[in-house]
Order: sequence, then C-alpha cells, then structure tokens
Amino acid sequence: MTVLKLRRGILVALALVFCLNGAVAMHAQSGQADVQGVVTDVSGSIVVKAQVVLTNTDNGEKRTVTTASDGRYSIPTVAPGHYSLTITAPTFSPETINGLVIQLDNHVNQNVTLQAGNATQSITVQSAVPAVDTTSYDVGGVVEQAQIEDLPIQNRQYLALALLTPGTTQAASRSFYSNVQSGGGVYYYANGFYWDGVSNQQTEEGDPRQNIPEDSVAEFKTYTASMPADLGWAMGGFTTVVSKSGTNKIHGDVFEYYRDTALTADTSFDKATELAEHTGSPLYKRNQWGGSIGGPILKDRIHYYGAFERTQATTSWTLFEPAGSAAAADYASLLGTFQHPSHDQLLTVRVDDDLKPNQQLFFRYSQEWQLSTANGCGGQTTAYCYDGEFPRKAYVVGHTWEPKPNMVNEARFQYAYISYELGPYNTPIPTKPEQLANPIYSQNVSLAYDFPSLSFGHNYAAVGVESRWQVNDSLTIQKGAHSIKIGADVSYIPYIDSDDLNLNGTYTFLTDQPFDDTPATEAKLSNPYQFTQNAIPQIFYLPSTQQSYFVEDSWRVKPNLTVNAGLRYDLQRGASFLDTYTPNTTTEPVIPGEGNPHDRGDYHNVGPRVGVSWDPFKKGNDVIRAGYGIYYNFIQTELQESEKLNFKNCNISLTTGIAPAGTPPNHVLPYPNPYNGLSVTDYCSTTPLTVATLSPYLQNPYMHQFSLGYSRQLGKDLSLSVDGLYNRGLRDYKIYDLNIPANYPANTARPDPTFYQINQNASTSANEYKGFYVKFDKRLSHRYMYTASYALSSSHDNNPHQAPTNYNNLGEDWGPAQFDQRNALVLSGSVDLPYRIQVGGIYSLRSNLPFSVTTSTLSPNMFPVNTNADGTAQYVPGTTRDQGNRGINYAAINAYRADLDANVNPYMSACRSGVAPGTGSCLSTNLGPKSIASTGYNDFDLHISVIAYKHNSLQLKIVGQAFDLFGTENNLTINTAPTTNSFGAATSGNNVQIGELAAQFSF
Repeated sequence: MTVLKLRRGILVALALVFCLNGAVAMHAQSGQADVQGVVTDVSGSIVVKAQVVLTNTDNGEKRTVTTASDGRYSIPTVAPGHYSLTITAPTFSPETINGLVIQLDNHVNQNVTLQAGNATQSITVQSAVPAVDTTSYDVGGVVEQAQIEDLPIQNRQYLALALLTPGTTQAASRSFYSNVQSGGGVYYYANGFYWDGVSNQQTEEGDPRQNIPEDSVAEFKTYTASMPADLGWAMGGFTTVVSKSGTNKIHGDVFEYYRDTALTADTSFDKATELAEHTGSPLYKRNQWGGSIGGPILKDRIHYYGAFERTQATTSWTLFEPAGSAAAADYASLLGTFQHPSHDQLLTVRVDDDLKPNQQLFFRYSQEWQLSTANGCGGQTTAYCYDGEFPRKAYVVGHTWEPKPNMVNEARFQYAYISYELGPYNTPIPTKPEQLANPIYSQNVSLAYDFPSLSFGHNYAAVGVESRWQVNDSLTIQKGAHSIKIGADVSYIPYIDSDDLNLNGTYTFLTDQPFDDTPATEAKLSNPYQFTQNAIPQIFYLPSTQQSYFVEDSWRVKPNLTVNAGLRYDLQRGASFLDTYTPNTTTEPVIPGEGNPHDRGDYHNVGPRVGVSWDPFKKGNDVIRAGYGIYYNFIQTELQESEKLNFKNCNISLTTGIAPAGTPPNHVLPYPNPYNGLSVTDYCSTTPLTVATLSPYLQNPYMHQFSLGYSRQLGKDLSLSVDGLYNRGLRDYKIYDLNIPANYPANTARPDPTFYQINQNASTSANEYKGFYVKFDKRLSHRYMYTASYALSSSHDNNPHQAPTNYNNLGEDWGPAQFDQRNALVLSGSVDLPYRIQVGGIYSLRSNLPFSVTTSTLSPNMFPVNTNADGTAQYVPGTTRDQGNRGINYAAINAYRADLDANVNPYMSACRSGVAPGTGSCLSTNLGPKSIASTGYNDFDLHISVIAYKHNSLQLKIVGQAFDLFGTENNLTINTAPTTNSFGAATSGNNVQIGELAAQFSF
C-alpha cells in the first residue's frame, strides 16, 4: 500500500463517519452516563407524553424528552455533574427531584409517581444516585472529584489514583510517561486512554500522550475488564477522563506546592553514592504552582474553564572519580557537581456553548511543555546523555445534537501533536527531524572518548514527531427498552523519526590519559584501541491509520435484567505492518521470510462483546453481572521501525591489535582521522548484516476477556464488589532469528551466509491472566469517605517482544509475567475533622515481582555450551523464566555456582584452603529465599490540610503532604547475575519520605 492509497483509505473512512448522521456535527463525547425510568400515577398506570426535563444545576443546561406509549423515558449520553429532574403532565402536579449526582458511566434508573393536581401544586423531593449500578456489567471504578482533591497525589498526576481500582499496578518503569498498567494482565502498551471522548494516546509506544492539569479533571473511570464496544484498541485496561466545564458562578483557585532538600530523605543507594563521591545530599528544589478559573460568558448558555500549572525542579548530578586516583588527576577539570534543571508546564482551556435546546458545542485546547536535562549523565559518563524537550498539544471540537427526543448524535474532531526532541547534553536541542541530516546542526553531535575510567562526549540526538487527525461519531437511539448505539472512530497518524546516534564516532582507549575536552589535550591522546561510528543520520516516515466501527444494544429485558450486546470491527493500516514499504531488490539482497509488504495486514479483527446484569431480588441493592469480549490491540509504531532501516546504516568498527608491553603495536589506528583522508563510507562494515523484518502473517494481538461479579449496596453510600476475571491473550509478537544454524551447537554455519541474524517479528506470543478482586467503596458523606481494594492475581506469558532464550526448548520462556504481583492491597480515605482540618491517606501493599536467572558464563559440567547461536543469555540449568520469587530452584543455582568454582574460578583453590583469595572469591553455594532482596511495595502517603481563612466562597487552605511517610525502601531492581556474590542484592530503589508544603487559595 502506498502513502497515496493510505490517504485515500482514510478519506473513505472519514466519509463513512460523517454519513452516520448526514451532517458534519462534531462533539467531544462528554460521558457515558444516562438517566431513564418510567412515569406512572399513584394507581400504577403509565403516564404518556409527560415532559421530563433534566437540568444541570451547575451551568443551567437542560435536556428535554417525553414519555413514550409505555410511560418510559430515557436521556442518553449525560455528562457527569449535579442534576435535577422535573416531570410535568396535564392534570398532575409537577414533580422536581433534586440531588442527583451523576458520575461517569452511571446508568441511573429514576422512576416517578405523579400526584393528581395542577401546575401550581408543585412537589419537590430529594433523591440520590444509588451506590450500586444494577444495569452495568463492566469491571472498573470511578475516581470522583472528592478523591482527587482530598487524597495525596505525587506530582498532582491524577492517573496515580487509578491504583485505587483493583487489578491495576505500577510495575512498569517509564522515563517520562505514566507507569500505571490498568488491567488485563498485560503490559503498559496494551492500555487505552480517552480524554473527553477522543484518544489521549500515542502510537509510538502506547503511552498517554499528554499529562492533564489536576484542576481540570472532573473525574475519570478506569476499566479493568469488559468495557463497552465504543471503546477499543486496548486489550488490557482503559481509562476515560472528563474535564471540568465552567458553571454559572465564577470560581477557581491558585496554588503553590513546594519541596526542597530538607523535606526529602535519601535512599540507601543515594547515601552510598554521596559518601563515595563526597558530595553530601545534593541540591533539590521543586516548585509546582498554577491555578484555574471558570465561569459564565453568557449565563445558562456559554461557559469557560481554564487550568494552568507548572512544575520546575533543580537537582544536580556529579561526574566523579575516586579521590587520589590517577584518573581523578587525568580528568580533574571535568569533574564536579552540576545543576540539573527541569520543568513541565500544562495548560487546558475549554469553552461550552448551548447553541439551542437540542444542540451543544464544545471546544478544548490543551498543551504541555516539558524540559528534562542531563538524562543519563553522572558517575563516570556524559556519553549518550541528553537534554530533551517534549512538546504536546491537542485541539478538540465537538457537537451534540438531539434531532428527536429519543435520539442523540455525538461527533468530535481532534488534531493532536507530540514530539520528543533530544540533543546532546548542554548543546542546542533540535526541534525537527530534518535538522539531524543538516551539517549545521549535526556538528553538535561531537566525537566521543571512551577511557577505562571515563566516557565523555556529546554523541546522541533524536527527534520523533507524531500527530493525530481523529474524527469519530456515535448515534444513540432509544427505542422502548433498547438503547442502540452505532458509531465509527477514525484516526490518521503521520509519524517521522530520526536519530544521530554516534554520528561522528567514538574513540576507545585502553589507558586513562590527561583529558579536559580541549583541542590541546585531544591532540595529545595516543594509542587508541578502537573507533566506532554510525556515519549516516537515520530519518524515516511511518504513517498509519486506525479505524473502528461498532454497534451495541443495551436491552432492558426486564426491570431487573439488562443485556448488552455489541460488535466492534478494528482495522489498522500503514506503519504497523509497513505495507507502505517497497524493498529495493535491485540494489539490496532479498531478505528470506520478508514476503511482499503490500500483501500484509490484518482484516479479521471482529470483536463481539456481551454483558448481562441481573438484580435477583428486584430491590436495587444487588447485581450479578457477567461479561465476555474480544479486545484487539494496535501495533505500536516504534516496535516496527527497524525494517525500514535495513541496509541504510553505515556501521564502522576499526580496531588495532595490542601487542605485549615493550613491543610495537600490531597496527596503529590513525588518530584523530581514522580514515587516512578517504571517504567515510569506504569503511562501512561489509560483514554479514543483522536485519529485521515482519512476518507476512503478522496480525493485531487480541485478548479474550471473561468476567463474573457481584455487587451489593450495604448502605446509602457504601457498596461491596467482588469480581473474578480470566483473560487469554494471543498474537502478540515475538522475535525469531530465521538464520539460526541448524543443529547448533554441532553446526555453526548459518543457512544464508549473506546475513548474520534475520530477526522476524511474528504473532506467536500468548498470555494468561486470572484475577480475583474485592472492593469496599464508601462515597463521601457524613464528612468521610474510604475505599479498600484487594486483588489476588496471576499473570503468565512467554516473554512477548523478545527472542526465544533457547530455540531448542521454546517452552522455557513460559512463566510469570515481569509485572506479576500476586497480592495487592490498597486502602484510601479522608475525613473532615473539627477546626476545619481534613486528613486523607493512601496505603499500598504489593507483593514481590518475579525475575529470571540467566547467564552467558559457561560451566564445564552443568552448562558446557550456550545453546543459542546468537549468544543470548540462557536460563541457569534447572530454572525457567521468572522463577525468582516464584519458587525458584535454588539447588540448581547453587550447583551451577559450585561447578563454576570447581572448574572456572581461578581463586577456587585458595578459597578452599583458607588462603586469602586476593582479588577474587568463591561463590556462595548456600543461596535461598532469604538471599534475595524484596521487590515488594509498601507505602503510606498522607495529606493534611487546614482551612486557615474562609469567608463566603473565599478560602485559604494550608496543606502538608508526606509520601512514603514511614520511609520504607521499596527496591526497584536487584542483581540477578548468578556469577556474582552480590546476586539478589538490591541495586536501586524508589524515593523515600518526600515532604511537601502547599497553599491553595480558592474563590
């Protein structure tokens, strides 16, 4: 498929979206909630053509419908907020029901009994939305405004509160993205994110595209299973966010959150580094400030809301050599401690306009400016460390139209943009991919120098730009007991990526030499051992499309029984399969197994979904629910880039042999010009290439999701939910070397001598997830609220996106997933105390993560040969994948270590005879579970605030927060190398005991 065909395809898809309603109406979906019921008189007879008006009491927006011939009314697609319901009919007294607080995805059943009377005899009653939704079948949870305001949130990132929902975890480690995995027993790239009804996700890796100011988040819902058919392209969990709108009153706030060195404790790893480098606690200062304002432009019609916040921090990093060492003298002018500033700035502006009683218009603009410096600098290196900017923005326009009282059309349009712009540390940051091919910029990517004690240089730059043009439309029709929804969602996603990795080369020296990054000392360097270079900038264009079409019907079979059936079709084209790519077979060798890219693609992604919810006692307090669905995942752009880079690189590696001391070197590597005046490309490597390709049968991965649950309302604001899940995932990809030698290690010859490795991505990965969730949820009332959630789960897979460890036994890769935390307990709550004091807290307890024990160090008896011709580290004999913390065979590890000591370790005899081992030591052979540091998570965060001043709507609040209050060191990584005596020791950890002070003035 050519780019031209790709664009034509997207135009056809867009035309289909608009044809759903015959009008170009655009609206960002405001919520999935609905209100319905039956209107009767005191005798139980139905009241036909009664007028039902739903009014948003915050902004005056009204929705009007009439009851049908069966007395039923239904108001679909209601935004979260505070509402009243007024019902009028001839010969009856009007009735107004106040106090309806509707959350995202609520299905509110409000039956009404009218009293005989006239229009002057109005009746007003107070009602509330039940704590249990008896018509919903999904598994998940809503985080409401009170929790966002009153619970401690590190960095004011709302998504951290998704962890209040059982089945979510925080096991992923992401550099500048969110690390919440929201369900399904799969990785971060399998989650979905919507903001006001449009995608807030990037296709490069699958992360959330933009952070959102906390003040602009009204509430959000995280689905961990059984989401409806209008949500997709995620085989794991899904999070939908609704932003705040203005009301008829001007309201807003300004705030400042502050941290510094005195409020932040150091981890044991920090302390060890500070002691070794003689730096003491490093400089740390952090300010997070901003505000919001919303109100009317035209009362009851046009409203605005805006939020802004900026986080700026200054830390430091140290380039260090041990005091008194020769290296410390060689590099003295480069060593020291340097500042490390960063900032993240967020802005959101939203305007809502009630054009007519049956039409609403909405516009949102959001932007993020992020700077991060000196990433990867420190210790003994500046090579490959970088400064980065990450600009992001989105424009969203939407329109809601009710052409008939029983029909609502929602359409929405989005243009979004995100890029990462990385430049060598302390040099100008590039802003466009084309700059990396321009000599004017690429001179900033300097020559690098790699000494035994120091790696120094500025040799990494990269720019990736992704935009999204999205249109979606959904039409909801209420017909009797049926709520039918049909829609389409189409995105065109251009993406361009580039890098200058080691563009001007790196010299490697086997000895330390005086060096201060000046021409004088550079000229004096001598006897380089190696020179490497990637001499050609890499720039490639990878556009793609995502198309989805769906229909679903929520059928109220009986007042206590609802059946939801849906069908969704997902289609992805372009970069995901590289079907826009044509190999150049006239100048490049044909890659075995590549096939014709234009024949690639997955057209079979039909996903049925069905759910049942049943109130067995017909009292509105209980619901038994079940769901099943097939959920497809999109293929991330970054994971498929490498095929376009085949044969485009110019990799250079020049090495000199080093003769024994006192003799001339075998070969002198020219310095500072390794090419002796010849063209750089004359030295491109001619060794057999390692290439990458996609399987002709590559398909979108998908998940079968099964859920069964029960919820009960224990009180007006208290509910209990219990859910069981079983998920089976298929067709995620693994990487296979198609050029692996047959009968290896007896035969080392590769089948195709033109290539070294031929790494093919094939849809053969699988996973299995079992989960049991329990949650108590007490909504805010009587001055307190709380949640208590527990998840018992098991997640297994065969190591997706990785090559097999042992081609002779593929089953060795099946085991616990890397993020498999068997037990997770999260407690949260807040209470309003006397004297205007409010206290909130979150306690999290999660069990250990698993790990694998792999090695490339051979032992003569237990591990005489590496069974992988590509040199991949193998599981220690007697173990398989991720058995660490999952009943690993320590006897096998001890036997392997004993075999190393007996046959390989040169200090073995000295150790065994009791003689001091000198520079080495024997390996301990009495390892057991207590030898392994914990990778569990134990954390308590606390929020305390006091209202220092209050007058009418004016309020000054003083806030204190503490994260990891008890100072528990939660280890992030441990040493898993079985050939070291530090095996099992922790190597890095989370921050401990972060204190924060804040002031917030609201009006």
